[in-house]
Amino acid sequence: MFGSWQLSLAAYNVGPGRITRRVAPGDARSFADLVTNGALPAETRNYVSQFLAAVRIVAAPEQHGFLHSDERRLEYDLVRVRRSLAFRTIADLAGVSVAEVADLNPALLQNMTPPDRRGYLVRLPKGTRASFDVAYAQREDDGRAAPARLSALRFAASRDERRGEAHDRCTDPAAGFGAEASADRAERFMLSSR
Repeated sequence: MFGSWQLSLAAYNVGPGRITRRVAPGDARSFADLVTNGALPAETRNYVSQFLAAVRIVAAPEQHGFLHSDERRLEYDLVRVRRSLAFRTIADLAGVSVAEVADLNPALLQNMTPPDRRGYLVRLPKGTRASFDVAYAQREDDGRAAPARLSALRFAASRDERRGEAHDRCTDPAAGFGAEASADRAERFMLSSR
């Protein structure tokens, strides 16, 4: 549209209308002309320059002082969990440490998987998938997994507690009624409250 990469990048940053208005009257024919005339904000001048510098560095990193890394690619196994599980449970099922599970799953900030009906893909150390699958299937068959809605509430409660906003109705359902409730009654309350 603009006939040069520099003008196209500037248009991406500042907007195509502004570039078109500056180039149309004939004041400028190139990015350099726009910079010389002061027609571009400093942010756009810097954006285009930094973008082009990054392209050159990527094309020849050794020439710019970047050494090729000898680090190996991260290798892991993927497993799908159907319910919200704490890292401790995942680590126990896989036979690895909690730290290994946390290192391979940096997107999970709650030390547990989110509740997801479709399941959540968890990374485990390479070679642990088979043992995890067996242990996870056994756990599911034994019925030890919490109902999906209860897991979701516990997940939400732990998230709110970390923010400093503990909700008594999630941690102690009876507290809101001024009475003590049995574990079964508390579980029914949590399942029906959402």
